[in-house]
Amino acid sequence: NLQTPGYSVMGHLACRGLATWALDIRGFGGSTKPPRNTMVRALEVVPDVRAVIELAKVRSQVSQVDLLGWSWGSDVAAASA
Repeated sequence: NLQTPGYSVMGHLACRGLATWALDIRGFGGSTKPPRNTMVRALEVVPDVRAVIELAKVRSQVSQVDLLGWSWGSDVAAASA
């Protein structure tokens, strides 16, 4: 979620009635961390993102979703799409 003082992209979308989901990809945020001195590559997390997409579709009762990613997350979103 891109947050700036007084503004949240997810909050903006949610206020317009859209279901929003945020995913902490392995190694980022509150997720599990990879072994020391290793980096997670975008293609390694595509299965994780696709699993979350399927879960979001079921729980939100929709047939498709839109992906949005910033910085390295845009690589992950593109590869997952």
